[in-house]
Amino acid sequence: MDESLRELERQFSQNPTEALRRQVATAYRRQGRLFDAWRLIRNFKDWPERRELSLAMWQEQKNWFDARPGSREAFVQWAPTALGAHSEGKASSINTLIRNPVQGHIYQLKLDPSSRTLNKRSVPEFEAGFKFISSLIGGDGFKADESAHTQLTNWLSGFKFIEHFNSQSNLHWWPVLPSWPHLTRIRARFLHLRSHEELNRFPKLKSLSVGTFSLLSSADNFQDNLAIQHVRIRQIYRPEQYLLFSFLPKLKALESLALGFSLHGDEMETLGRFKKLKQLTLRFETLSAERLQMLSSLHEMRSLTLSRCAISNEAMERLLQFPKLQSLSLVETEFENNALSHLVGLSKLENLELSKTPLDDNGLSELKRFPSLKRLWIQTCPLLGRNSTDLITDIPQLEEIDFNLTRIDKLRLQATRPDVTILNPIESPFTKHSSLKIH
Repeated sequence: MDESLRELERQFSQNPTEALRRQVATAYRRQGRLFDAWRLIRNFKDWPERRELSLAMWQEQKNWFDARPGSREAFVQWAPTALGAHSEGKASSINTLIRNPVQGHIYQLKLDPSSRTLNKRSVPEFEAGFKFISSLIGGDGFKADESAHTQLTNWLSGFKFIEHFNSQSNLHWWPVLPSWPHLTRIRARFLHLRSHEELNRFPKLKSLSVGTFSLLSSADNFQDNLAIQHVRIRQIYRPEQYLLFSFLPKLKALESLALGFSLHGDEMETLGRFKKLKQLTLRFETLSAERLQMLSSLHEMRSLTLSRCAISNEAMERLLQFPKLQSLSLVETEFENNALSHLVGLSKLENLELSKTPLDDNGLSELKRFPSLKRLWIQTCPLLGRNSTDLITDIPQLEEIDFNLTRIDKLRLQATRPDVTILNPIESPFTKHSSLKIH
């Protein structure tokens, strides 16, 4: 990265005006960093640079896949701005996609919101021999009406290699999904299970990610041998929460669990039964030592995220019951700074996020005692003082840090610790660990 771009980034982080935003995006594009440029201007729909960048990104993507016709990662994505199609025109997005395949081998099919409703008349437009599709994505507003259910089910059954299904709307697809033998991942904003058969028909399903989960069936009817390893649920209707916690113990292979709602006491105890659990995300919890004691049997825990929680000193010390913990995120979580001293005993802890917390210089000074700490995220910590820069330099194993919206002096830190990579303040890569958004 040249010095002129560094200076632009520094000015933009201090004064994010539209003029500087355009300059930084232009500099990124000149260096071929199209995705970084897109992150900056994607929300400014009236800017001509946005359309030009969209076309450039689509063309680069197409060129990459054209050069790799045998790659199983190849896909076609219909985009109105890129292909020049108009949703209000007679030529639908489906026809545009079929007439412009990449190398004739499509492994991922994405249906745009402009596709609107699929009905008896439009189903034949899909029958174009896409037999090798392994990933199917339905956009917002894309749904099948009642008249097309049978025909759509028959059409979807033709895709024998489907492994990933992503519905960005309220999963209007669910009643018409066939029993795909290779399906391993389902992602949806809303999932409504009416009976156990709807999930039992996917014996190889490993990942279930849902915005709002609704369960209207007794868990007694679910198979005990479900292969699901990863579950992410942002919210659930409160009257049905007890049904969820009668269903989760059926998942004997569960390794990753993210819940976006608070738990009752006995539900926390249920989590302690998952002996293979390696990743856990909890939100809106008040954690005492007694409640964390219920998780003491989770000896394989590698990653723990506590978002918008409150944790006592005694509970912080209880985290030592996870000796294999490598990543800990306490984003937007209340704690006392002297409680961080209890975490020194986590000898394998490499990644720590304390963003949007009451972290001050006293708490920051404890981090130099962490034996394996390599990556640190402390965005938006207003209580950090001017001594925080010196305290950062004292962390011996530190390799990467993100301190956006704090008093830490970037230039002085670069001078004293050139071995530490300062992450781009525009976007933190750790947000994916603490977010429960369903994209």
